[in-house]
Amino acid sequence: MVDVVDGGNATSTFTGTLDGGNAFTVFPPEPVLVPEMSPVPHIEITVDTVIPGTVTATLYRIVDGRAMRVRGLVNVYAAGGFGGIDMEAPFRTAITYRAEFFDSRGISLGFGESSETYLDFVGTVIHQPVDPTRSAMVILEQNAAKTLTRPFDGSVVRPLGRSVPVYIGNGRSGLEDITLDCITLTRADAASLRSVFGGYGDGDEQLPVICFRSSLPTGLPAVLFAVIPKPIEEPYGWSNDDEAIVWHLAGQEVAPPVESVVRFGLTYSSFENAFASYSDFEAAYLTYLAAETDFDLAGA
Repeated sequence: MVDVVDGGNATSTFTGTLDGGNAFTVFPPEPVLVPEMSPVPHIEITVDTVIPGTVTATLYRIVDGRAMRVRGLVNVYAAGGFGGIDMEAPFRTAITYRAEFFDSRGISLGFGESSETYLDFVGTVIHQPVDPTRSAMVILEQNAAKTLTRPFDGSVVRPLGRSVPVYIGNGRSGLEDITLDCITLTRADAASLRSVFGGYGDGDEQLPVICFRSSLPTGLPAVLFAVIPKPIEEPYGWSNDDEAIVWHLAGQEVAPPVESVVRFGLTYSSFENAFASYSDFEAAYLTYLAAETDFDLAGA
């Protein structure tokens, strides 16, 4: 069976018969749903079986027929299994996860079985893709995503000797002239949304690219990455010494930032802060995979 991912390019073949002809089952990814702002709604994933000979792996998320690599789970070490957190899982839509495995030379060994899941979260969340701790839950304005435009990039020319012109160009681009206007009702929520775009201090600069997800029927991609070059704040009203702000967020769809880059997750310092000594760490886990998938420590 040839698997087609990422724009229709055939990437690998997996027959299910491996390791000298012995049938070997690669079990599907095991998702654990976390439908809360922690720091954003997300799915924790563990892949505990791999194709023999695996050294690295990449996890794909497939939604509405569109395959995307899961941030932080691209070309990760996977000889004994692997795990991670999908901070960009869409809300209230069918999600399929599938892992592709590679040997020491980077040659694909094929795919494992697929798993399907559904993140039941109601609301609209905007976050900074490379640092999901910079996030905010917002109220979408009625005029948001009112019209959606995906133009063709090309031109009409009339070749010499022809009476009718022809079209020369590429296929459709991503969405352009997107309006993602929204409202924050408190100063704390406004500060959270400001943090998505960064501040003035050293190390506080951020990309103008956001990850936008909503459970509302907006017509937008379930997981939208958009560049917002000029976020505008407009004071809307005051109540109980708090302030509501309308955010005018206009931009266009772009590819996600490099998927191997993400700040939030399990790091060496997470374990240093959780355990007094290395012996305490060893006593807490039977396998490396068990430590790698102790997601409660993420961000510690």
